[in-house]
Amino acid sequence: MDEEILRRFILLTSSKFINSDEIGIITRFIVGAMMLSHSLRKDVCTYIIFDNKICIVFEGKSMKNVRPDEKSILGILKSGLLRINSKKESRILPGVIARKIIIEDFLNDLPSPKFFYSFTH
Repeated sequence: MDEEILRRFILLTSSKFINSDEIGIITRFIVGAMMLSHSLRKDVCTYIIFDNKICIVFEGKSMKNVRPDEKSILGILKSGLLRINSKKESRILPGVIARKIIIEDFLNDLPSPKFFYSFTH
């Protein structure tokens, strides 16, 4: 984990929400965590964890070509879920990476304090 990151936002969710009306909650979570009105939060890293085993990471310091609209972010999330099936890690865009994780190890490696938001139905 990078020392330059001041804030980490982590969303635990299910991949079933990718094709549901509730995807807007996930995309707005990413936009709210990562984006300012005309720039990115360089000191923020956002992790979207699907099914406790796939993590899509948005790194503010190196993120490029990510637009704040729901359709674009949904495309990034879908791309990450598709690409990661055949690999352990895959770069989707500059600053956006999909990787397979072991949830217990991931959570234990995070620096304190730790606050989580879980979106499930």
